[in-house]
Amino acid sequence: MRLTDGVITLRHPTPDDASAVTALVHESMPELQAWMAWASPEYDTDMALEWINDEVEPGSEGFVVLDNTDAIVGATGIGPIDRIDRTVDLGYWIATARTGNGFATRAARLLARHAIETRDAHRVEILMSVYNETSRRVAEKTGARHEGVLRGRLLLGDEFHDAHVWSILPEDLDL
Repeated sequence: MRLTDGVITLRHPTPDDASAVTALVHESMPELQAWMAWASPEYDTDMALEWINDEVEPGSEGFVVLDNTDAIVGATGIGPIDRIDRTVDLGYWIATARTGNGFATRAARLLARHAIETRDAHRVEILMSVYNETSRRVAEKTGARHEGVLRGRLLLGDEFHDAHVWSILPEDLDL
């Protein structure tokens, strides 16, 4: 499956992407490790393959983010849908060398639309540490609405962080 807005493309990763994803994770480790619980110096191609093969969180849906040359610049994904409340969590990361180009915002918008249109989601949630200003700006630019702060919601390293919660509903995407 491929999703595109004409500038970036999202596609499901294949095992052939494991090395590229692993290299980008390591290149971006100082930034990722601060905000992503899975990012550690031990991250390797086996861990990338677990994500690619949907073994980390069954029912989730991951995508690599491609620029206009089809180079992988990051990844995004949604968690399993809560069938009762029709809610999914959305996450994203872009390689440090490629940030500042709007890739994360575009990826989040594409994936939120995909979740609502094809996964029957009514609500897409984005959570991030209150200290993660970059991710907060991405959520703002997607058109998500800030709903508040959840106390002690995220465990990053050995410290619990308060988390911003943002949401996207169909009307936020003009659906």
